Amino acid sequence: MRTQRRVIHGPSKQEVLEIVKKNPHLTAHEVVKQFNCDISRVHHARSELGLAKRRVYKPRGKSKSVSPRVVSVLRTQVEHLTEANIDLARSALRKPDQDDLIAELRGVIKYLERKLEEANGSSV
Repeated sequence: MRTQRRVIHGPSKQEVLEIVKKNPHLTAHEVVKQFNCDISRVHHARSELGLAKRRVYKPRGKSKSVSPRVVSVLRTQVEHLTEANIDLARSALRKPDQDDLIAELRGVIKYLERKLEEANGSSV
């Protein structure tokens, strides 16, 4: 099955090439508006004549860098923390809540009792 080529209305490629030669100062969109032609033909003609500007390659950043202002704000916040606050936070992290500790120990005792029952076949 053959597909049909797209029919482009307006001036032919050669005519667009001549239009662009005569009007090199016009942008592609201005040529399209004035002469009612296809923009892809205008772009092609401009590139053939060397009038098209090449795009500069700019890699896309995957992560944004932290601005110096944010860094300075964070540094001042860190400096304002006192040693007492840091020691208090560390001591709170080291001491587990006694109720949690008791609940953990009860769970361990129940686990060991079950293992003992399985091994001996009797209850404790």
